[in-house]
Amino acid sequence: MSIFKRNDILDPRSWQLIKANARHVMSLNPPAAIFHFPVDDCDYQYDRSVRNRLYEVIDLVTDLGMDGLVLHSNRVATHQVWSQRDLRKEQSQLSSFLRQLNTRIENADIWIGMENMPLMGNDALDYDPVLVYPQDAGMISYGKIGLTWDFCHYSYTVEASTRINNGTLNGDGYPSLLECDFLDFESLTDQICHFHFSAFRGFATTSGGRCREGFAPWAGVVEESVYDKGFQLMCQSPHARTVTLEIAESDYVDRSQIWKVIDWCRGRIDDESMQA
Repeated sequence: MSIFKRNDILDPRSWQLIKANARHVMSLNPPAAIFHFPVDDCDYQYDRSVRNRLYEVIDLVTDLGMDGLVLHSNRVATHQVWSQRDLRKEQSQLSSFLRQLNTRIENADIWIGMENMPLMGNDALDYDPVLVYPQDAGMISYGKIGLTWDFCHYSYTVEASTRINNGTLNGDGYPSLLECDFLDFESLTDQICHFHFSAFRGFATTSGGRCREGFAPWAGVVEESVYDKGFQLMCQSPHARTVTLEIAESDYVDRSQIWKVIDWCRGRIDDESMQA
């Protein structure tokens, strides 16, 4: 279940609908079920209402027997705001919060996967640099709290960094860059508990350029071979057993693209026991 906005979880009627939908989904006995906590205006560290709802979501996920919960650092802000923040302090504060959060789930049969964010927001209006690069993941090492590695987000980070460094992309408004490679998430395999997978088109710029996510691996800016190698590494992960294919559709009732991507993935899975 993917929830994206603050109002979705704080509005009483919407929250009741979310819980009802979650119960219905689990009544179908799916092979896997994961709850995606919203990002937009959902700073659980400093907003008590959001934090309390997060605790309720954890209880819901646990009670219904879902696999886990995808969470983000949720410190999205403009470049102007981030220029006044101390990134290392922000990461330390999140680490402290996650340490406390881990105590709430240490006896529960679920995981929480902290999702890496892209280097820049889709419209270059804001970003969240707390967890972007593999180098940022050292703050996440608490029991059942691991990483949800979003390969689309990271492929954007790597490709945008490369283009900014070689002068083919205007990096105005972007945060500081770190050295990175598409496949260096392999160093995080012991921390990764879940993956997100899709491709992107376009680059966010202050002059109006926009990034769009949700494309098939053969239809993005980055070469398909990169996604092929990335997916192979995902299949070899020792802990993650689920990959969410975040594929955009023109019609979400009669989906078509997702089935093409599932076929693409199945063609790259050697282990017959693995399911796309």
